[in-house]
Amino acid sequence: MVRNAWAAYWKNKLKLKTEHEKHSVIPFVRIKNEDYWLEPGLRALSKVFKKIVVLENGSTDKTNEIIKNLQHEGLPIVAYHYKDRYRNDNLVRNLVLDHEFNADWFFMADGDELY
Repeated sequence: MVRNAWAAYWKNKLKLKTEHEKHSVIPFVRIKNEDYWLEPGLRALSKVFKKIVVLENGSTDKTNEIIKNLQHEGLPIVAYHYKDRYRNDNLVRNLVLDHEFNADWFFMADGDELY
């Protein structure tokens, strides 16, 4: 009984879409000095998602150059540059809460994760 009530609550809260509608999802990718893994990871994400948000955390390698090159190629990357990890966490929360990115779901990924 409790399980059904919980499911009903979240169904209404999340306004789940019908099987014919698709949910929009935006990945937030945290990176710092990820030049080795970054390009293949972002290319893989760009095949699935219409927009990728990159949170660059003060890299000292070729990370920023790679991001600019991929943006120039037309990959759907939005980059934010900050040097404080905790500021990135707040940035993500604020971007989501302010609805700057219109999506149903968001998820966090690391720059060295390949999909």
